[in-house]
Amino acid sequence: MLTGQAKNLVINPATAADADHFAADAPWARADEWRPGGSSLVATFGAEPVGIAVSATNRVHPTRDRLNVFVREQFRRQGIGSALVKSIQGRRWMPLYPHRRSNSSGSTE
Repeated sequence: MLTGQAKNLVINPATAADADHFAADAPWARADEWRPGGSSLVATFGAEPVGIAVSATNRVHPTRDRLNVFVREQFRRQGIGSALVKSIQGRRWMPLYPHRRSNSSGSTE
């Protein structure tokens, strides 16, 4: 469930500009349909992109899609990441394999 200001969240297919917006924090960010079987969504609050999710066929485990999600720190713990995951799941037919990455400060997202 979305909480706080995230109740006004909008999720759409990510554009190249959206991917560029997250490049410093999420270098794996890509525009929607960046490759066959690739899917990318961006979460926006007002005009501000606050999160991105990217999924694609997992080359190591081809029966599961790999999923990367990033939400800006000030917008975390409001259900935005979960909303992005649910939206990606609605577009994909394979089970998802969430991949956790550490951010530049060393903490895990």
